Amino acid sequence: MERHYFVNHDAPNFLDHFISGVLGDSGEILVAGTIVCRRGVILEVEQYLHTRYFGHTLKVRGYRYRYAAYLRGRNELLRYHNTHQHDRNYHRVEFNPMTGELVRRSTMPRHQFPVLSDVLDELETMTRMLES
Repeated sequence: MERHYFVNHDAPNFLDHFISGVLGDSGEILVAGTIVCRRGVILEVEQYLHTRYFGHTLKVRGYRYRYAAYLRGRNELLRYHNTHQHDRNYHRVEFNPMTGELVRRSTMPRHQFPVLSDVLDELETMTRMLES
């Protein structure tokens, strides 16, 4: 995030991690916060990660994600999540950047779910029209 070109580095950004349990021994890490981007885009991030040792190697694996982007003071832009309790699908919800109207809902398998930098790239592309 610190080096991504779409992040507004002049604005206060808050993305922190919280550890519960014993790190590596059935522990959990929560990465959460708000990223202020260019063009008035705000991205809320929530990622839950399990930690566990396999021998002498610490393994970290994400299991619950939520990325929610909106235009400051206006409408939603994009939402990615897998937060439905009994649903194993990963969801993508896209809104029209100009009107906030729902454009598309879709699901995807875990291996297609984007990482944070992919979401930032998508938001940059999605909001280019707002500059004109």
